[in-house]
Amino acid sequence: MIPALGIKVYDEISQGMVDNSPNPPDSQIVAKFASIGIGPGKTPSEEAANNDTIKKALETGIIQGEKLIDAKVLNVGTKFNGWLVNTNMGNYDSNYLLRTAVAKYGLGANAAVEALYTPAFTDIHGKPLTGANDYIIHFKPGQTLPVKAFWSITLYNNKSYFADNPINRYLVGGLSKGLNNNTDDSLDIYLQNQNPGSQKVSNWLPTPKDSFNLILRMYVPEQQILDGTWQYLIIERVK
Repeated sequence: MIPALGIKVYDEISQGMVDNSPNPPDSQIVAKFASIGIGPGKTPSEEAANNDTIKKALETGIIQGEKLIDAKVLNVGTKFNGWLVNTNMGNYDSNYLLRTAVAKYGLGANAAVEALYTPAFTDIHGKPLTGANDYIIHFKPGQTLPVKAFWSITLYNNKSYFADNPINRYLVGGLSKGLNNNTDDSLDIYLQNQNPGSQKVSNWLPTPKDSFNLILRMYVPEQQILDGTWQYLIIERVK
């Protein structure tokens, strides 16, 4: 889809390069931009107005670029039990696609040592998360997440907004009050569209009727998270 600005988005990029001088290590990509008429103070849309070939190329670049970014969002890291883990967020170097995908899905991500953000679009079996199904995230007896600060699991609809729900709950986490453990001290979080009943509603994270996604945020994670040895919680479909 072409954005509302159309190819004038390239003019905005060029103006942005005036206000924010390109980083010297990015000289190679800046040179590539220049080769297609994008650079500080330039207006690529004006040149394209009189050249259908250039206009078509710029429009195609927007469409194909969005496809690349969206695909990267869905594969932003290595999958562990449904969670996409990437400890390079916040330290991108020349990985422009990762940088852009993070900016689109979670602008302002910190470096992993400060906070690790692990999205999930599928369950443990690789099936897309949807409110048509019910899921459980199970904590073993006494299990906690190895973080020095706090953690949370937040649920979003397919537009990356909070999902409206009757109990106004949008996340569960280490600071959540009122979660009830099972008799063996394990803990179940219920992800489903319909109220699971009075015995389970305290642990209910309501989902929309259609597709949704999750983000597990871990603030000041322990080394076992950073080095990949920690076993991530399982997102298990139960219905």
